[in-house]
Amino acid sequence: MGEKNIASKFPNIDVIIGGHSHTILDKPLVENRTIICQAGYFGEYLGELRLNLDDVTKKIQDFSGRIIPSQRYPQHPEIVRLLKNLAEQADKNMSRELYLVNRSLNHSLTKENAIGNLLADALKDLLKTEIGIINSGAIDRGLEKGVITKKLLHELSPSPLNPTHMELKGNDIKSALEKSLRRKYQLSDGRGAGFRGKNLGNIQVSCNVHVKLESPDRIKSVTVDGKPLDPERWYTVGTSDYLQRGTGYQELANNRNEWYRPEFLKDVLEQYLRIERFLESAFKQRFEVENT
Repeated sequence: MGEKNIASKFPNIDVIIGGHSHTILDKPLVENRTIICQAGYFGEYLGELRLNLDDVTKKIQDFSGRIIPSQRYPQHPEIVRLLKNLAEQADKNMSRELYLVNRSLNHSLTKENAIGNLLADALKDLLKTEIGIINSGAIDRGLEKGVITKKLLHELSPSPLNPTHMELKGNDIKSALEKSLRRKYQLSDGRGAGFRGKNLGNIQVSCNVHVKLESPDRIKSVTVDGKPLDPERWYTVGTSDYLQRGTGYQELANNRNEWYRPEFLKDVLEQYLRIERFLESAFKQRFEVENT
């Protein structure tokens, strides 16, 4: 939890009311004398914090806090009507046709898949890096051929995650790739800052990366542009800020020289799904089990 890190470094903070990480704290916790509160996400809870202050010093003497499920209270009819109208307008605006895609792209949390491959290729191209890496959990489902709309793109990738450039050593790349072959990681809870999906998913790589497997969950070799992955070399990697922070795959946090673009991943999909060579490349196999 980022709030605990802040509290440990800045002891003069009295209270932190956190958000963004979707953490639910039934009661406030104390870290380095700082009171930390969080009330989940999407308005499912209201947070209440009561502070008893010294009349003279204004210092906190004691406190109590709780979260209150919002579902226990009746919905206000005017607010319901307002939200309904806004939802209808948003649906109308986001359902306008952008362009057509002439092929379907499959999705999986546990296997290499076309839409994840395309996003990995797109991040490499957008950020001008040597490798593209993305977790399949950053995408919620596959894409059927047909009309592309803003609404569909949001449904494909609802997480507000930013394209991110970083440098990463080859040994950390290989370690994260090998972990991503295991169901323990693929189906683990993907919860993290900015994440709106459910599971972490496996790791997808750009088409210039070839991963040869000894078995379905063990890597024999990795090449980049036909050359063996150097465990001590720093590679430029195009990814998301979610993975750059090491969410799920901690090795990816061992990075340097990171910088971010303002778009979201769904904007990257919008840009690259219309490019035929990226659609074709999405079906190029990157992981291969060696025949024995």
